[in-house]
Amino acid sequence: MVAQPQPTSAPLCGGEARREAGVDPVDVLAFGLEPDDPGPGDEDAPGAGPGKRTGQTSSGRERADVGNCSDWPPRQELPDVEPVPSLPPEYLPVPLCRWLVDTAARACIPLEFPSVPAIVALSSLVGRSINILPEARDNWTVIPNLWGGIVARPGTLKTHALGAGLAPLGPLVERAHQEFESKAKDVQVHRVVLEAKLRTAKNRKEVDEERIRVLLAELEGCQVTERRYRTNNATVEKLGELLRENTRGMLLVRDELAGWLRELDRSGHEGDREFYLEAWNGNGSYTYDRISRGTVHIPALCVSVIGDIQPGKLATYLADLTAGENRTRVAAEDGPDPGARNGAESQVTEEG
Repeated sequence: MVAQPQPTSAPLCGGEARREAGVDPVDVLAFGLEPDDPGPGDEDAPGAGPGKRTGQTSSGRERADVGNCSDWPPRQELPDVEPVPSLPPEYLPVPLCRWLVDTAARACIPLEFPSVPAIVALSSLVGRSINILPEARDNWTVIPNLWGGIVARPGTLKTHALGAGLAPLGPLVERAHQEFESKAKDVQVHRVVLEAKLRTAKNRKEVDEERIRVLLAELEGCQVTERRYRTNNATVEKLGELLRENTRGMLLVRDELAGWLRELDRSGHEGDREFYLEAWNGNGSYTYDRISRGTVHIPALCVSVIGDIQPGKLATYLADLTAGENRTRVAAEDGPDPGARNGAESQVTEEG
């Protein structure tokens, strides 16, 4: 129960009432009043100099009427949340604009849905091949590496939009794999020939050290690596080996980002978060030591991330994050209301 103040024999006004009630000057200032200002009806009170009027402070500001709380109007409802503005087509890179607008229009999805994965995929292709120096007389270097995500409810064609935005990577991946298989056969044959020559050189009565040294160096360099553009699920150790062979960078694609975020918080994966955060910077190296794998040095650590997630799962994860159960830093790309169909195709000019 809250004790109610008893009414005094005579009502007090202005500064006298505030002093009698024990109101702190800071509280008074919070209402737009000054501690020594007279209250209503105190024009003739001591300290009320000429020119002061009821309803104004000594500085001329409007003074709030701190009256009986029962006189306050009823509490009003909060205003409705304004819809998230849609992405204007002219904000997209010119070579991608018509393709992305057409993709969004045919699927009746917001323009952001295919645009986010397309731009993130493009950043993974650029990778470390381009550096940005924001300051003219400084060695501060920024890698144009991006992470992105589609946040939308189930049934809003998130997976379709993700696949459409990443579609240009498909031919590159297929061509790189075919080239790798073709070269791998030739390299395998060449390695067999070198190993036979090495055995012959070792079995001679007079061992030719220089010949053996040349064969060993040629055998060590007789390797072929596949140009990798993307991966869907890999441990940080395996991803590190892939990055050592693909110094430009790679793209991690997860159709459900919630699963990836939860993996980072599993027991035994405490170092994965730091690995990915350093890979987001894109401008550093990374070295890890394992008993089974030995020492693996990654000269260029750069990973782009793209995926989608449902708002409910994201809210649950962020709630756990603020509660201290998780430590992962998240940056999510929030799109417009999926219910708003795309009508941007009519805004594209022939030059776009």
